[in-house]
Amino acid sequence: MSPAEKTVAVGGSIIEALIKVYAAQAQFDKALRTFNTITGRVDGQCLRAILFACSIADPPRWEDAVAILHTSDIVESNSGPGRIDQVALGYAVTACAKANQPQEALTLLELYWTNESYRVPR
Repeated sequence: MSPAEKTVAVGGSIIEALIKVYAAQAQFDKALRTFNTITGRVDGQCLRAILFACSIADPPRWEDAVAILHTSDIVESNSGPGRIDQVALGYAVTACAKANQPQEALTLLELYWTNESYRVPR
C-alpha cells in the first residue's frame, strides 16, 4: 500500500474538536500543531478554534493570533484585509487585550470590522 493510500482525510469538525480539547487542557502548542496539519483552505470552524486557543492560552498568544488572522484564507472580501468571521476576530482581539496589546486589538478592528457604523476612528 502506498503512503497516499494509507492517509485519511480528516474533516474540519475533527480538527476543530482536537484544537478545542488541547486549548481546554492548556496545551497551546499541541493545538497549534494540530491547526498546522491542515492542508488547503482552513474552514471557519478551525480558524475560530485556534484563535480561541490563542485567547485562553496563558500567557495569551496574541502574536500567533494576529499572524493567523492576517494569513487566513477565510476572508470574505475579494482582495486584501477586509471582512472576516466576526467570532474569529473577537477571539484575536481578546488575545491582544489580555496580553495588554490594545493598539494591536484596535488595528485588528480597524482592518477587519465590517459594520461601518462601528468603525474604529483613526
